[in-house]
Amino acid sequence: MANGEMSCIMKNARFIIVLFNIVLFLIGAALLLGWIYLMIDPRFRQIKNILPISINSNVENSLSYLELMAISTIILGFLLLIIGCFGCCGAKKQVKLFLTSYAIIVGVMILFEVTITIYFVIFPDKFEGQLVPKLQRLIQNIYEGPYPLLKNRIPEPSSFSVAWDLVMYNLQCCGVKNKTEFLNRNGKWDRTNP
Repeated sequence: MANGEMSCIMKNARFIIVLFNIVLFLIGAALLLGWIYLMIDPRFRQIKNILPISINSNVENSLSYLELMAISTIILGFLLLIIGCFGCCGAKKQVKLFLTSYAIIVGVMILFEVTITIYFVIFPDKFEGQLVPKLQRLIQNIYEGPYPLLKNRIPEPSSFSVAWDLVMYNLQCCGVKNKTEFLNRNGKWDRTNP
């Protein structure tokens, strides 16, 4: 009786692992194929031309942030695809190599996530104390103003200004902590909005 219960538990566990990894595989495939399609889609090139955000704005052939985001999402999709494949095949067919690879990859990911979480829980002031002042200085010295004011400007607006506009628009907020970071400006923006 105990042996039958164990096999039933093992079957259910295997089913859950296979189901979870099929979902992981599908998410990875969707990310991979979706962003690959987006990279070759001519409309993506139009968006890239509208938002000329580049790492080195002086270099014509540098990758834009949109392209970097697409490439990193393609890599993430590929990793999820591989993890899902290893987990699904390993659990369904009981292939030890796949199960071992799956366990190692998932174990390393969990270890990394736990380490990062512990660091942020133990040292929140260190993180905030280092990051927030740097971001505030960058806003005060480098931010050039809202993107609609700058989009037809030559030379093109800095990627920092466009990225901050995108962050502030999506989070519906101003600055790092609040709008006062824009009051003491040494930079290039005269604080007018479009």
